[in-house]
Amino acid sequence: MAKGVNGNVFRRNLVVGNPPLQIDLDHPDANGLDIKNLAEEGTNTFRRNICLTSVHAPCPAVKRQQPDPQPQSDGKR
Repeated sequence: MAKGVNGNVFRRNLVVGNPPLQIDLDHPDANGLDIKNLAEEGTNTFRRNICLTSVHAPCPAVKRQQPDPQPQSDGKR
């Protein structure tokens, strides 16, 4: 959201695994985010949104999952 935007309500958005975040994982300098709020604090309302990453917007409900560990060989066949 651009600087100066105000009076909006963003609610019940599910934003996970989108291209900006995937690009950020492969290219850390890209700064990909699910929600990027550049408006002044308190000028917009965020309610019950779900995302992995955000700037100046609450997104508490999802955690990044770690990949399953590779099975260890115990030498048995």
